[in-house]
Amino acid sequence: MLASLPARLFSLSGRLNVPEAFLLQVLVAGLGSVLVYALSQGVGFRRELELRLASDALVGLGMLFLLTKRLHDHGWSGWWAVLGLPLIPLAAYRSWRVTLLNPEVLTGHDPWWYMPATLLSMPLIVASLGVFFIPGGSQANRYGPSPRRAPSERLTTPDT
Repeated sequence: MLASLPARLFSLSGRLNVPEAFLLQVLVAGLGSVLVYALSQGVGFRRELELRLASDALVGLGMLFLLTKRLHDHGWSGWWAVLGLPLIPLAAYRSWRVTLLNPEVLTGHDPWWYMPATLLSMPLIVASLGVFFIPGGSQANRYGPSPRRAPSERLTTPDT
């Protein structure tokens, strides 16, 4: 199972069950954080910021891939995950904003768009959490067999 997880992450087809999606979320976010920490030791503020922004973008894209597969598990098109694209720059800004080396973090001044963007993103975040943590259908759908069934049952899915 662990050997197939990277292949399952970087594919936009198929379905993921809740435990697999949760495991991949933790792996993607954890590896992104560890990578930024390891690469940013002893580098300047600008380099650390570039690493954080690149990591946030890659982790965000990985999460969109996972969201696509979870949407497939619910029988919905993966194109709905495109609604999550604005969250990637917002997360990157948040990451930059809370960087301790950022001199503006002490002033508390955010751009005019930060609070409305955060408030508008809340329903999307709640909906994404629902898609991630509510189990999908137990029957095969147009995106593939149910990941909730045993592998032997997935191979012998009856045609409907």
